[in-house]
Amino acid sequence: MDSLLFAFTVITTIGYGNVAPKTFAGRLFVIVYGFIGIPFTLLAIADLGKFLSEVMSSWSKTMSRYTKRLQEAWATRVKLKGRYESTEKVRSNGTVKLQKSQSREEIVSLEEGKV
Repeated sequence: MDSLLFAFTVITTIGYGNVAPKTFAGRLFVIVYGFIGIPFTLLAIADLGKFLSEVMSSWSKTMSRYTKRLQEAWATRVKLKGRYESTEKVRSNGTVKLQKSQSREEIVSLEEGKV
């Protein structure tokens, strides 16, 4: 388990320093391992960041599209409801008269697209 911790600290450049090779050959191997392992680790981290960025961008576009569709649906519903439940008639003297213009069944059929 100590070897995995050591290998991880070398390639991530953390360098805790609690485990280190004692021999010259071991130190040379760690230097070569670091020269090879560190760039590959950076590439892996960059690829992971790019992947997460693409996922978040796709999710953001999808949520934006659904939010827009939901807003349009509610705007249409409110417009239909206000238009067909009551209409305003402005009389010549400036007063407003509210009257029912359509039945509930017609409103539902309009919302469902049956008319």
